[in-house]
Amino acid sequence: MSWFLVGIIWSIEAKSFNELLAARIFANFGAGAVESLVPSIIADIFYEKNYSAAMATYAVALSGGSQFGPLIAGYLIQAAGWRWFFILCAIMLAVNLLFCIFLLPETTYEPVEQLENEASYTEKPENEDMDMVPAADPSLVASEMTMDYKQYFRGLFRLSITRAA
Repeated sequence: MSWFLVGIIWSIEAKSFNELLAARIFANFGAGAVESLVPSIIADIFYEKNYSAAMATYAVALSGGSQFGPLIAGYLIQAAGWRWFFILCAIMLAVNLLFCIFLLPETTYEPVEQLENEASYTEKPENEDMDMVPAADPSLVASEMTMDYKQYFRGLFRLSITRAA
């Protein structure tokens, strides 16, 4: 994210179109890293029951930014000039970076419940022969997971799409 911020600040200070283009390319490498790492960070921080809501919120924010960003930029550029769009982006990105540094937990974070469960499993079992219990037959598990694709595709084409409802 700091790479992205440096690219935005370089965009503010650009003196020519070629320099602005180079600054935008530099900034977008940082933005691409941020965009690809956020789902992994969400997966590390949120419990399974909250993961889908967190990913949905991230997806809405990402798509909302790409929809409303140009609209806001158009008004801002017309009112104050093109550099002010980058100044606004730099301010928002700097605040976001500070929030991430000071408020975002470490991504190797393990929930307390999980640590307590692992602690109970580390104790040595009373019966030493527990290691000799045979595992389930993998062929039985694989047979339960197979799917008949012919039947699936036949079901797709049984109803006529053109039939009136």
